[in-house]
Amino acid sequence: MNDQPISREKAAQTRRELISRLEFLLQKGFEQAYQLDKSLLTLSAGALALSLTFVGNLSGTKHCLVFLFVAWAFFTGSIVAVIFAMRKAQLKTHDSARETADNLEQFSNLHDALAAIMRATFPVATDSPVARLNRIAIWSFLLGVVFLCLFVASNLLAD
Repeated sequence: MNDQPISREKAAQTRRELISRLEFLLQKGFEQAYQLDKSLLTLSAGALALSLTFVGNLSGTKHCLVFLFVAWAFFTGSIVAVIFAMRKAQLKTHDSARETADNLEQFSNLHDALAAIMRATFPVATDSPVARLNRIAIWSFLLGVVFLCLFVASNLLAD
């Protein structure tokens, strides 16, 4: 009979450790996503600004301007996709916080005996629209770089 309280305490301790690890990993994921979004915004805006600034310095005959315009479109698309992804993630976080607040309110209205056996669960999933927008942003940036390089190469080789 003495093993029952010890095993319950060990199970509770293991559960607390797992929840703590889950919270750490979720926070790490949020930070990594934020850094990726920030990097994509900075790189796309920088590439767009630099190419806009220095396009006038090229020789009078600019070759394959379509490559440049396509690159600008992809950089702009990357910026727009990141902004929409960040907004969608913000709305999802707000909805999750509101749902948690509602659950907390319901939990505080429970009888103590029932509340003692309740378990907290956390949904863990990647928001598909946000992930899709992030993939669009990454690919748009990469394609923008490719088309910008094609534009530069075609003008260097033509001169």
